[in-house]
Amino acid sequence: MKNKNFVIRLIFYITGIVILTFGIALTIEANLGASPIDALLVGLHNSFGLTVGSWEYIIAIFLLVINSIAVGKRPQLLALSTAILVGIGIDFWLKIFAPTDIFVGLGINITALLAGTFLCSFGIATYLQADFLPSPFDETMLVISQRFNLSLFVAKTILMTFFLILAFLFKGPVAIGTIIILIISGPIIGWTFPKMKALKNKTMGVI
Repeated sequence: MKNKNFVIRLIFYITGIVILTFGIALTIEANLGASPIDALLVGLHNSFGLTVGSWEYIIAIFLLVINSIAVGKRPQLLALSTAILVGIGIDFWLKIFAPTDIFVGLGINITALLAGTFLCSFGIATYLQADFLPSPFDETMLVISQRFNLSLFVAKTILMTFFLILAFLFKGPVAIGTIIILIISGPIIGWTFPKMKALKNKTMGVI
């Protein structure tokens, strides 16, 4: 039973990351503004080279070290697994999209942005069902919340604002799409998370 449950959790984890990274690539290709984190990744890619996904790893390692210092514990290297897989997924989908010319016209771009935002949120709600170690990004939010006695919402707002400022500094794709993503991604996650949790419990035979 334990092995079966682990396999189910792993399926949710991998499926969620595939969906998430496909959504991220769509929002980037829509060229209407990406989320603060993704905008920073693109900005760093445009400024210094390396792939967008490579910057996912680098920032994750930086956050892992900061989190470790903040809580006074050794870095949880396994927490990098999510960032590594997300980085690989982003680069994969962007490479798939690179030779195409489908993202032409405002209507197509708006559709790509909205579809990408939904898929990002749905992917997050799906991979979180695995209940593995939190990614360095999520862990940073938890550290800010605990260290300064703030709600998770406030902690996330602070973290997103920090990434947004950095994205501006590195000339990442910050635009109207960024605001749309920030406004609607939370409610979508809130709507899809319990549905995916119910599906996981049903699959595992949990009442």
